Amino acid sequence: MKRILLFALLSAGACGGGEDSVAAPGGFAFAVLTDLHIGEGFPSYEGQEDERTTRARQAVARINALVARERIAFVFVLGDLTDSAEESELTRVREILDGLTVPYYPLMGNHDTWPYTATSEAPLATGDERFQTYFGDRLAGLTRPDNPVWNPEVGTWSYFQNFELRYQNYLFLGLDWASRQGAPLGNKGGHAQADVHDFPGGTYRWLVERLAQRPESTRKIFFLQHHPFRVPPGITAFAFAFSADEKTRFKDALLAAGPRELYWGCFAGHFHWFRDVSAFDDWTEFRQWETDACKDSAAVTLVRIGSDGSIIPSKL
Repeated sequence: MKRILLFALLSAGACGGGEDSVAAPGGFAFAVLTDLHIGEGFPSYEGQEDERTTRARQAVARINALVARERIAFVFVLGDLTDSAEESELTRVREILDGLTVPYYPLMGNHDTWPYTATSEAPLATGDERFQTYFGDRLAGLTRPDNPVWNPEVGTWSYFQNFELRYQNYLFLGLDWASRQGAPLGNKGGHAQADVHDFPGGTYRWLVERLAQRPESTRKIFFLQHHPFRVPPGITAFAFAFSADEKTRFKDALLAAGPRELYWGCFAGHFHWFRDVSAFDDWTEFRQWETDACKDSAAVTLVRIGSDGSIIPSKL
């Protein structure tokens, strides 16, 4: 089920901009990648180069070519770096992303949670521990939990890959909503849905804590995550992203911490298309920008932030 997301029925959403504009004087930019799926299609990945590694390298090269002109400060990689959390996949992803000439900050997706091959499967969602081993140093220096916590949802320990980045009075919160439950219907790997993880040390409570400690000088808050809030037409929200209750709890946490205008919205992936929409029916100014899968087209989102406070995401 986790592989059958009806992507073939979805068309790309409207996106603005191209590669012509230069960031406003005094501003900066950041880039977004998602859904590399390194190792997809191999019964047991052994580091082979294929069209997915080629497109990931192309995306890295495109970003590097724009770093100086656009003043790109960092890159967010929003999950599904691997296809099945094999160590060989993580090794290859790390090698490719280390080619970036600016810092990058990865998040986990549902494909990164539960290691498996065609002939074997981990007994639990230990992909987050592997993720910590391979990418913990890339997140060093950020505010983040770096110890495992007891996860009562699955009865084991989890490493939640959340992080906070403060840059020029902007606040970036990377949120690990990836479920640690197994895929349904006898499929291998992790479940495609999101979970808010509302327990001590879980993502929801970490989010509430960080919002309570935001600097008064914060101009805008951005959320980086794998799962979007608004799902494509025809997709069952609670099965592939968030339930209605989970979305309401997220909104309530934000509005308890600050005014609506403090929040720009979220950047996400997961559904393998470009789309710029409102995340919620009752909060239309909270944006949801989704980036197409890197594995399909070397897709990159560039976000330009001007010294005047303008925020312009665009599809490259």
